Formats: sequence, structure tokens, C-alpha cells
Amino acid sequence: MVIRKRRRGKYNAQPVVIDGIRFASKAEGAYYRLIRNKPQKVTIQESFEILSAFKINGKRYSAR
Repeated sequence: MVIRKRRRGKYNAQPVVIDGIRFASKAEGAYYRLIRNKPQKVTIQESFEILSAFKINGKRYSAR
């Protein structure tokens, strides 16, 4: 039976768990601790429309 060591990532980041959330590095965990005490609301990957639908010479172009 071969026992393999667990490979570390390219940047030697060590995963950390804070408040039940797993972060890929200690730096991400430290940033989370910094922003969790702030009263502002943080949104992640908020969707928005860059360009709405429009018509040119009777041809309709869809929103992207």
C-alpha cells in the first residue's frame, strides 16, 4: 500500500475554517474577519446588465 503525502498548492496556502466557512488561505480568512464586523452589506457576484437590448435599422440586438 502506497501512502501519498498531500500536495500543497502553488502558493503554499493553508486552508482555514472560520464560523463554519472554509477559506482557501489564511489571508482570505483574515479579510473575512475584517469585513464581518463592518455594518455595510457585502454582495458577492452581483449580476447586472452591461448593455440593454436595442434596434438598428429594424434589426433587434439582444441584451448581453
